[in-house]
Amino acid sequence: MSGASTVSPRGVAIDPEARRIYWGNESQTMGAISYADLEGSGGVVLPTSGAPLEWPQFPILQKAPVAVAPPSIGGGTVAGDMLTCSQGAWVPDSFSSQLYRAPSSYAYEWLRDGSAVSGTRQSTFVPPAAGTYACHVTAANQAGSAVQTSSAVQVSERPPTPPTPPKLHGKAIAAGRAKVKHGRALLRMRCPSGGGDCKGVVKLIMRIKPKRHTHRPTTKRGRRVLLGKRAFRIAAGRGKLVRIRLNRVGRNRLRRAPHHRFAVRLRGGGVRYRALQLRLAPSRHRRS
Repeated sequence: MSGASTVSPRGVAIDPEARRIYWGNESQTMGAISYADLEGSGGVVLPTSGAPLEWPQFPILQKAPVAVAPPSIGGGTVAGDMLTCSQGAWVPDSFSSQLYRAPSSYAYEWLRDGSAVSGTRQSTFVPPAAGTYACHVTAANQAGSAVQTSSAVQVSERPPTPPTPPKLHGKAIAAGRAKVKHGRALLRMRCPSGGGDCKGVVKLIMRIKPKRHTHRPTTKRGRRVLLGKRAFRIAAGRGKLVRIRLNRVGRNRLRRAPHHRFAVRLRGGGVRYRALQLRLAPSRHRRS
């Protein structure tokens, strides 16, 4: 190993690719770092002017990252689905040889149809449109950097979303009579099958004829008075007993009505308009 210093050698670092072995020459005044070929020839003392070399021991080697396998892209295949770029595979550190070249950081860049997409610096990317996409991965350490490019993947346009069909709702049908117990009208309602669920608010409406006064004109239709209302929901093809609380006007009218019964009109969403007869239950007759 002519040309290399072998005075007090200390520590060994090996570069298998360059086929070299490095060592430190321990000395307070004449310290040096030497290397030679692994075959034992080509000895050289490294030029280290300007660097302190007192008692040099255990030299280490640091090299730029070396690629092993390119990165890959995973994720969806249509526009709007997220794509993910892996780091790829890189040669690891060799601690036994004191050789360090593993990446310490990664940078990403996405390509569409071979051109860089501006502003893409993350490992994930959501393609806005169809095209051929790939990713660059730059691995770096203190000694330098290296770049790998993934295989391209094809992204297609997202098919149009079919319109949501309108939700069908049926019209509930009520029985022609309803008993009134404890101030509530017990109204049996049924939702026809085949038209969707029935839902809405049923209202009991009474029309009061106007009193005739000679000093002012009258209307023939009179005015409508709300006696009670209740929200309901009935599945298609099913029936339900809906309890509607009567207000004070409705209860008073029912007590004073002939035979404690009178006709009202059903109104509200989800109900077929029709006439209905309210009838006070016999137990209330006795208390009234």
